[in-house]
Amino acid sequence: MTGNSQEQPATRVERTFTAVRAVLPAENAAAFDQQLEAITQADVLDLAKLDAHLRSWWHIAIRITEHPDDWRRMNEVAEEITAGRRPLVGPTLAEVLARRGIHLPE
Repeated sequence: MTGNSQEQPATRVERTFTAVRAVLPAENAAAFDQQLEAITQADVLDLAKLDAHLRSWWHIAIRITEHPDDWRRMNEVAEEITAGRRPLVGPTLAEVLARRGIHLPE
């Protein structure tokens, strides 16, 4: 047998709008919906933006399913920073994800 018995196989999330949205916590699903609505309500549907939206949220969905406790803690820290209960230290989530080649939709 090869590999570490402690390792878990990567969680697979199908790269579809339905599958991605299904794994998002409520606060993230709301942001997903808002961004999707902004893209789809434009006079002309920009397929590149639509694809970028799905791709970035798909990466987020994978991280949520593979590391749910880390994702929850990250959101708790973000809430504390936003509420002013914790000083902002270190890079933002967008900066960390950008280093990994993942860019959040604006």
